[in-house]
Amino acid sequence: MIEIFKTLENGSLITLDKIERNCWVAMTNPTRQELAQISSECHVEEDVQKNALVLRWKRTIL
Repeated sequence: MIEIFKTLENGSLITLDKIERNCWVAMTNPTRQELAQISSECHVEEDVQKNALVLRWKRTIL
């Protein structure tokens, strides 16, 4: 699952339908297709995304 958020200047958080400048992306158990989508749209290698997901998982269980 992919969720896209943006923090506005007043500090409020909004949900977006598409990736845009200065947004952040939360991925929960992403599919290969979702990883490929984010890789393409954000120019981030899939391996980098997978490493970030693993680090988040390890941090949660410690």
